[in-house]
Amino acid sequence: IIYQLNTIPPLENKEQFLKLLESFFSFSLPKIYNAKTLAVELAKRTRFLKNEVIEE
Repeated sequence: IIYQLNTIPPLENKEQFLKLLESFFSFSLPKIYNAKTLAVELAKRTRFLKNEVIEE
């Protein structure tokens, strides 16, 4: 849609958005031993971000 409209939507709730990004990236990095543990850790972060976006 962005490309069809040829415009970027305005930023809304900047402070809340920055807080969300800060929370998302503040997770400590776990030790990754294999692809499965990497997938599990990424899934946790994805669920967190999904839930935060849905709440908004």
